[in-house]
Amino acid sequence: MKTILSALTCMLLIVALATGVAACNNNGGDNPPPYNYSRPENPNIDQSYVKTSDVLIVYFSKTNTTQSVAKSIQELTGADIFEIERKEPYPEAYTPTTEVAEAEKNANARPELKAYLPDTVIAQYETIILGFPIWWHTAPMPVLSFLNYYDLNGKNIITFCTSGGSGIDESTEDIKSNAKGATVTEGRRFSGASDGNIRSWLEELHLLKDNENQPSAPSKQVLVAYFSWGGTTRRIAENLGDKLTGSTVWEIVPAVPYSTDYNEVAYGRAKEEADGNARPEISGRVENMKGYDAVILCYPIWWHTAPMIVGTFLESYDFSGKDIYPVSQSASMSASQYEESVWFIKTCATGATVHDGVFSRDNSVIESYFAAQGLAA
Repeated sequence: MKTILSALTCMLLIVALATGVAACNNNGGDNPPPYNYSRPENPNIDQSYVKTSDVLIVYFSKTNTTQSVAKSIQELTGADIFEIERKEPYPEAYTPTTEVAEAEKNANARPELKAYLPDTVIAQYETIILGFPIWWHTAPMPVLSFLNYYDLNGKNIITFCTSGGSGIDESTEDIKSNAKGATVTEGRRFSGASDGNIRSWLEELHLLKDNENQPSAPSKQVLVAYFSWGGTTRRIAENLGDKLTGSTVWEIVPAVPYSTDYNEVAYGRAKEEADGNARPEISGRVENMKGYDAVILCYPIWWHTAPMIVGTFLESYDFSGKDIYPVSQSASMSASQYEESVWFIKTCATGATVHDGVFSRDNSVIESYFAAQGLAA
């Protein structure tokens, strides 16, 4: 009986290629960049491509569903567009394609593409809208081939997908790990070009080409809250306060100041607080927290996560219905430790929507992320 139920479950998970491929015993996030990746020898470079916009739509489509969404986005934004095509086309039939796609995923392959844009062209785009169907719980491997081929450092990548059942979140980890140096914003799943949510999504991102002819939406009230010990986080927060519309900057100040000696803080008080999951007392309170729609929370990484005083701040207010955007930086810590800090924030900010945020000390990267969120001036 269990074998029959398992088989039925797999059958129910398989959907038409027009909307994506799903299957049992496969997960998104299992396809990081190959350690031995190298560019194809003598790739076909499209030298005829002409850049006309600061935004590029890049998409992969097997049965034209994702293509139709990409072209709808192009019509609404006026962005440039480029199709990712596998050099050796996938089989025409459904089942053989699923088999090839599964084999590629399991091998973490990076199939060569039919054509590539010149590096000099890609370098000129600030924002890339990346679309694909969901195959075996993630993006098709040619999409990762595209990401691995280019230097995407400092770029803003916004994703969208088409799928009959799987969510776009299953692909996000793979996109992030393969788009090194880029800020990846998880987008939405669409059913096709007629999906009415496409326009509203682009409107939220401030990417509609006719935005200037539409009434301006009321500015969100944004609180930029920060904790800074060495001054780097303070400078990031103050820069955001200058760049973001309707924002107020507020410093999280400990009631008992931290020592100015690095070793005393790093290997003394900060470690003790982290080990004990402490909540150091804060001096002062934010006035009218209810009046803010979004909170940008800036902090350094201490002992693999956010400083415990950040937990004090989050547990001191009701954040129900608010958006929280973490922003962190570190000279030596890894992105995985930043992800631990985001998890910590989620556990402390009950009722809030905690976004992926951005891990960088580069103001241009941080500003690009918030521009994509519709919070920039």
